[in-house]
Amino acid sequence: MLRLWPENIVIGLYGENCYLWRDSMTQVFPNSEGCGEDALLGALAEILGNPAARIGKGSRLHLTVTDTNAITQALPWQEDIYRSDEIIRYAKICLADSGIKVDDKWELQAEFTNFGAMGFGFGLRRDWLRRLLALCKRYTIKLASVMPVSARAYSTFQHHRVGQVAMQFLREPTRCAALVYGENGLITYDAEPVTNDTQLSMVRLIRRVAAKCDDKWHVSVWANSPGDQVRCQELLQIQLPTAITSDLHGAWRA
Repeated sequence: MLRLWPENIVIGLYGENCYLWRDSMTQVFPNSEGCGEDALLGALAEILGNPAARIGKGSRLHLTVTDTNAITQALPWQEDIYRSDEIIRYAKICLADSGIKVDDKWELQAEFTNFGAMGFGFGLRRDWLRRLLALCKRYTIKLASVMPVSARAYSTFQHHRVGQVAMQFLREPTRCAALVYGENGLITYDAEPVTNDTQLSMVRLIRRVAAKCDDKWHVSVWANSPGDQVRCQELLQIQLPTAITSDLHGAWRA
């Protein structure tokens, strides 16, 4: 069928596998180069130039990338800030309080999606973003959005059942992260580097976030490989025996 409108495509660039989604189709592209900034751009170029991907000119790209090269930060609720520039300035203050100085080398974005709940901010290097835009221009596609995994999870979260605490548990090769939501929205965000003892790293993160809430848990799990997905769910069921676990669905996920 002749496509009259530009196609929306979703690509995920991660440390072990990269993914292309369109409509109900998923294509997997192994990534053996790692999750460095240059490696991710190389992986994207391979996907865009692959005839099997069939990416047409003018397509709109929604890109999700590993958290590894990003700055991520939960933002305590502030009722008296509204404009996007105010929220970004506030995010810089929150990052500075956490010991992270954001200079002109970083492009920072931040938002509050729920009134009264924590917001979320993230930063990506401007030099990397310029190279990303140049790559998209070379292949004649339009970059519609780009976010790290944690920010994409936050932005796509759907309200959950009253009386349950919802967690998005995100497992990458180099780090794992957890976003926890109450009835009004985000209540905490935490992350842990993955060491040689992967299981211990995940246990530390789970125990930290579990100590902040004692309600019923519903945990949605995302990992970069099917094997990690299964192992995460098994570990969560051990650490949170009463929790309901499921795969984290969404067009950006593996």
